[in-house]
Amino acid sequence: MFNDGDSNNTELTHVACMVDAEKHLAERPVDIILLDLGLPDAQGMEAVRRAHAAAPHIPLVVLTGLDDESVAVQALQQGAQDYLIKGQIDAHGLLRALRYAIERKTMEDAGKAAENQLLQAQKVESLGRLAGGIAHDFNNLLFAVHGYAELLSQDLGSKDAARLNPDRLLLSVNEISRAAERATALTAQLLAFSRRQIVTMNVLDVNAAVAKIEPMVRQLIGEDLRLIVSLDPGAGHICADDGQIDQILVNLVVNARDAMPDGGTVTIESGNSVIDAATAMDKPDVTPGSYVYLAVRDTGVGMDRATRDHMFEPFFTTKAVGRGTGLGLATTHGIVTQAGGHISVISEPGNGSAFTLFFPRVEAAVNERPAVTAVNLVGAGRVLVAEDDPAVRDITTRFLERAGYDVHAVADGIEAIAAAGLAPPFDVLVTDIVMPNMSGIELAERMMDRYPLVGVVLLSGYTTESRELNHATERGATFLLKPVTSTQLLNAVLRGIASRRATAESQAVS
Repeated sequence: MFNDGDSNNTELTHVACMVDAEKHLAERPVDIILLDLGLPDAQGMEAVRRAHAAAPHIPLVVLTGLDDESVAVQALQQGAQDYLIKGQIDAHGLLRALRYAIERKTMEDAGKAAENQLLQAQKVESLGRLAGGIAHDFNNLLFAVHGYAELLSQDLGSKDAARLNPDRLLLSVNEISRAAERATALTAQLLAFSRRQIVTMNVLDVNAAVAKIEPMVRQLIGEDLRLIVSLDPGAGHICADDGQIDQILVNLVVNARDAMPDGGTVTIESGNSVIDAATAMDKPDVTPGSYVYLAVRDTGVGMDRATRDHMFEPFFTTKAVGRGTGLGLATTHGIVTQAGGHISVISEPGNGSAFTLFFPRVEAAVNERPAVTAVNLVGAGRVLVAEDDPAVRDITTRFLERAGYDVHAVADGIEAIAAAGLAPPFDVLVTDIVMPNMSGIELAERMMDRYPLVGVVLLSGYTTESRELNHATERGATFLLKPVTSTQLLNAVLRGIASRRATAESQAVS
């Protein structure tokens, strides 16, 4: 370090050009760089950029002439600690300026280190709350599953006619199913929060989406609250998963209801909005452009600053124990972000809350979905099942065999490829996506290449291969999100067989 009036402990190294400076900085550490902005091989801001590139963490003081002061100011804006004007500083002032520059840089680095430590601590706290919340909720669900399974086992093993009553047995079965449904919903919320949920993006009319779910919303809020739905007829279209739009509207309305224990008004609005570059500049997560918004407003208790700062964190909740998971807003944030949008929140204690969800506007027409018709789920044909989890493989096989299919089940893609050549040929491949050795998508692609008449059904609860999945479905594969019911699985297999027959007929005609 430098001491006033003392340069004996200061080692100075002088180089005449930027190339030599870069070489020296690569070979030996220094405490500070005094940079002339008029070097023969680098002038002005070019010299600053090259110095920063060679030693990004070393404090920099630039040396300039009287006519270059504007360039020196630019250097400060780019991270230089100070600038000195040639001919206006002596040795004592030079050492003092360099010492102060080092001290400022040290303080800045310490501040950044403290900020990073704080951010890391907040991440750890958030992860701890996430893990604790997941453990709490799933342990409750597992308790219900184990408990009712134990009761069912005891009743079935009993000789007491009352305990063997079908209604009594069915009660335990239904409660196990309900616990599984709750676990499915919780997993969906977690995946939406983490932006890893497998979604089906469609062009949607936001007004139609609100109208579809409005009856459910009215039931949720009850008779003590007033619901106002104010939709702009000219509101544009968005690209999103319609099931997720339902989910976030329900989340926000439930939060609004809980914020008004003494009654109040919930308002749902839609409309168009244009965000210009000047507005987006102050918001790093916002891109300028045309948006369609959905807003949910309430006249409830509102939120203070501390609550607003944490409201999108997983398992953060101000509700009483048992009244909420703390995943609603985290899930909403994940869904909107995954759709390319953002959320604006206005709330103050005693003045209610307003959540406005902005989705990028699209000009495409709304996707019209064909109506789902009932089908005969009893089938015939050969099905190849690839699933690495033994329990899932077993239940999938049972579903299919009970419906009349001849099933050959294997544990991974390599076994499936080996089995695919067996006679008679398979009609459908049912495969998990996430498997060891070979992913289900790779297996499906190989099967479609080698055996174009074999239908393909892909199953998964989570995948990072969204692009590959889209490619497989574009080629005719059917995708189902786990967990699936027997009806969903059998419908998908029937679609696979129908697709196989259609392909065979097309080839026969050609």
